[in-house]
Amino acid sequence: MEGANIETNMNRTDCHPSRSTFTDRWLQRALAPRPATVREALEEKDNAFILRLDLPGFRKEELKIEVKNQVLVLTATAAEERPFVVSGSRSWKLGPALDTEAITARLENGVLELTLPKRATETVEPRNIDIQ
Repeated sequence: MEGANIETNMNRTDCHPSRSTFTDRWLQRALAPRPATVREALEEKDNAFILRLDLPGFRKEELKIEVKNQVLVLTATAAEERPFVVSGSRSWKLGPALDTEAITARLENGVLELTLPKRATETVEPRNIDIQ
C-alpha cells in the first residue's frame, strides 16, 4: 500500500513544489530568444565562389547585404508580426582576390545564393631579356 501511495504522490504537482519551478525555468529557457544559426555551404568554381545560406521564412525585403572594407555583411530582420523567424546578422572577411563590385545575390525557396566573382588574374608569359 505504501508503495502505491508514493507512486500516486509522485504524479501530483502539489507534493513537489520544485516541479512547477523547474517547468517555469524550462519554459523560460525554451522560449528565450537565441542567436540564430544559419546553415551555409561554400563552393569554389573556376571564376567565382558560391555561398549558399539556408534562410527559411525570410522575404527578400527583410535581407540587407553590403560590403564595407572588404567585409561582406548579411543582416536579416524579420517583421514583428512573424515571431518564429529569428533576426540576426553574419559577416565574412573577403580577400583581395574577389571582385566585390560584381557580387550578386538571389533568394529562392528559402536559400540565399551569393556569387562572389574572382578577379581576373593576369598570366604573364615568361620572356627572355636581352643583355646589352
